[in-house]
This record gives sequence, structure tokens and C-alpha cells, in this order.
Amino acid sequence: MTKINFPLWAIALSSTVFVYGVYNAAGKAGKTGAPGENTCIQCHSGNMLNDPSGSMEITHATMSNNEYTPGQMYDMSVVVSHPGSTLFGFSIVALDANGQSVGTWTSGSDNQSAVATISGNQRQYLTHASGGINAIDAHTFSFQWTAPAQDVGPVTFYATGNGANEDGDNSGDFIFSASSTVQAVQPIGVEQHQDKVVQLAWNAAVDRVSVLASETHNVNWEVLDLNGRIVKTQCNQAFIDFGELARGFYLVRCRVNGESSEIKVVN
Repeated sequence: MTKINFPLWAIALSSTVFVYGVYNAAGKAGKTGAPGENTCIQCHSGNMLNDPSGSMEITHATMSNNEYTPGQMYDMSVVVSHPGSTLFGFSIVALDANGQSVGTWTSGSDNQSAVATISGNQRQYLTHASGGINAIDAHTFSFQWTAPAQDVGPVTFYATGNGANEDGDNSGDFIFSASSTVQAVQPIGVEQHQDKVVQLAWNAAVDRVSVLASETHNVNWEVLDLNGRIVKTQCNQAFIDFGELARGFYLVRCRVNGESSEIKVVN
């Protein structure tokens, strides 16, 4: 019997190709479709970007009205969907208007942090963990983002998702790209909403919102925190006080005789 000896480097190379072809690698930074970046379609060919047979969505469910409070942490996710796909990956970055990374990522169980330098700026990313995630038709990547300590203006999340077919190479995969922009909550001192049927005024000096109404017997108040929870209600008074509430940002809703208005305040 003829014995064939393979050099160790050849065995190692073939193993590396096999692992990459079947399981893929960790997600790559710098491929989110953000300014100055390409998307994963640069390598994963065969289908159009954002093929209508699938989809991708960036969600930030704990962020009310697409507004962030400086220094607060938010639950976020990227959902990648494509019928027939069995391996999923993604990459996401948060940038200000100047293309600088802002905020801090906290990775989930199926993703990890990464960095890349784009146009001279080092950007912070989250990507799928090594090997991607096996799932049928869709997968949700969950993680957290902590807003910057100060108001930096609009922040845009750019993300790319991959619904792969696990055929051993980069062809035939489906690549999706999306973005979502949020704004900082704006503190309000004394403000009146005079363009509304129900006119509200916030007076920061006394931590009070007042309604400008001639009758107060049918006034209903609700105060909501940034997670959308109702933290105070009140009826049949022309004002509502905030003295007993913790310092922070709130949404105040007032309904008078079927007409309503709302105002954002910081006490």
C-alpha cells in the first residue's frame, strides 16, 4: 500500500478553508453602509442589496419618541429576516453628524465589539460572534447602547445584516442594510403650547405644568417616564406638580373635554 504524507502546513490550510467556508468568520467592522463604508455585499455576492424577499430592522424599544437622554442605557436589537436562510450575521455602528462614533456598546450573548478606522476616525462596532448564528428564516441580535454623556445632536445607527445559506462560500447570501436616526431629548424651561386647543405651560421654577383652561372639572393628567410608564395621574385640577418625582425627563399629557396636548419637561 502506498503511503502518502502531507505536510503539516497543507493540513492546517485545508482546515482553515473548511472552517471559513462552512462556519464563516466573526462579523467584520467597517461594513455597515455608514458614510465612507461599504456593506457586506462587497464580499457576499449573488443577490441585490436589500432584496425584497427579506428584511432587516434596527429597533430601540426603550427609547421614547426616538429621543435619547445623555448617559442613559437603551435596549436595542437588529432583526435580520430571510426565508430559507440558516445562518445570520450583522454589524452596527452609531455615528454623529461628523462621522464620529458616539455612545458605548454593551454586547449581548451572540455579538461582540470590534473597531475599524474609517477616513482617519476610529469607529466602535458590534458584530455577530465568530461563526454567526444558526437560526431558521430569522434571527434577532440583542444588545445595549449607552448614550453619550452630553447632547451630541442627531445620532444615526447604521447596520448591515446577512442571511446566509451555509453552502461553504460567500455566494448566494442575502445582504440587508438599514439606518435609524435619534435625537437628544431637549430640556424645557418655561414653554407654552399655544398652537394647541389645550394649551400647556411648564414652569421650571416651581416644577409645575399648568393648563390654560377656563374650566377644570374635566381635566385629566398623565405623567410618563422615558420608558413609557405612567408615574403620576391627576384629575380636575388646572396644574400638576413634580416635586415628589425623581429628577429627570418626563412626558406630560393633558386631556380637557375630549381635547388633548402633551409637553416634554425636565424637572
